[in-house]
Amino acid sequence: MANSLRDADFEPSVRDRIRVVPRYKHETLPELLRGHHIKLFPTLSEGFSVALLEAMACGLAPVTTTTPGPMEVVRDGDNGILVPPRDSEAIEQALERLIADRPYLEKLRRNAYNTAQKYSWQRIASDNLTLYETALSHKGVTK
Repeated sequence: MANSLRDADFEPSVRDRIRVVPRYKHETLPELLRGHHIKLFPTLSEGFSVALLEAMACGLAPVTTTTPGPMEVVRDGDNGILVPPRDSEAIEQALERLIADRPYLEKLRRNAYNTAQKYSWQRIASDNLTLYETALSHKGVTK
């Protein structure tokens, strides 16, 4: 089992600004994220990230890396900010921009929320059904 982060894992000078939540119930996530505005997701390798979409669905603007999973969801400058992996300076610049430019942050938050709404299970099922029906119709098979 992987080690979980604890408050003591952080420098004493920042501990009062960090809250470690080792476990939570899925339905409490919106409450846990209330009052937050940015999701920093500096992944080095990622498939399709549910954590990223959940944060976007809660109205957080993502700052994430140009890795395949996040790039499927985040459009740089539209619904989040993409930075190169392992580029701490680019991460810092992205965060500083969002902190300093409130209208830009709000635009990204709004667009991130709207993007996440496209990923409901009902919509995914409907899109898959349409894809299957289109593939079948091209083979000459009808319903």
